[in-house]
Amino acid sequence: MVKQDRDVALGIIGCDHSTPDRWGGRRCGFFGEMQLKKKIALVALWIGLAGCSKITAENYAKLQTGMSQAEVNAILGKPDSCDETLGFKSCRWGDDKSYVTVRFVADKLMLNEAVNIR
Repeated sequence: MVKQDRDVALGIIGCDHSTPDRWGGRRCGFFGEMQLKKKIALVALWIGLAGCSKITAENYAKLQTGMSQAEVNAILGKPDSCDETLGFKSCRWGDDKSYVTVRFVADKLMLNEAVNIR
């Protein structure tokens, strides 16, 4: 990266390379440039993990009528929410834009639907 581009990028995220610290280096935020690198690495890791969702068309295709909730959880992971009424249980994985809903009767999958999964 060209030094000028680096300085512009660091300026956007709050680094002040015009102010020297005690040791003659340049200051970046409160904790210094190493702290900034750690923050960038954590954000990259978080973005990478967010892409590891089990809510995929491939996993949805594995669901079969009669599966127990434990078997469904093994495929899709822990549900984000579940509601139970009169022996019927409805669980949902995902968010408002992309999700899988599974309905259980007596702990067996009866109905399932998917919206906007890939």
